[in-house]
Amino acid sequence: MGDTLPHGKTDPAIIDAICQKLLDRRLTAEENICLCDRYHDLLRKEVAETTQYRLMPGVVELLEFLSRREEIFLALGTGNFEPAGWIKLERGNLHHFFKCGGFASDAGERPEILRHAIRRAEKMNGSSIRRNTST
Repeated sequence: MGDTLPHGKTDPAIIDAICQKLLDRRLTAEENICLCDRYHDLLRKEVAETTQYRLMPGVVELLEFLSRREEIFLALGTGNFEPAGWIKLERGNLHHFFKCGGFASDAGERPEILRHAIRRAEKMNGSSIRRNTST
């Protein structure tokens, strides 16, 4: 796929690159909604049935440890659309560790995606997220 390789790109950027290459245009809002709905349906089926899904060693143990810490609020930050992010986590039974998140369906750029996750975490937590700036 040349310049449409998905590695490190957000879901919307991948879709846009593929459409630019294959259709020589961007999708209309209506086309984008239809494509995303279909993508999530197919992704749900594929993730459920694939034999290649695997969790990296130590992930469950780390999330269990972090989730027990009162001073830690686990939120997801991902370049996936929100449904896609939860689909992938559900397969590994990891979704329950994350109370909320920021997704590519919220914003196009990763820093803004993370700002969405922080705002949601602050709203759910009832206070601002304290950032540790010490080294």
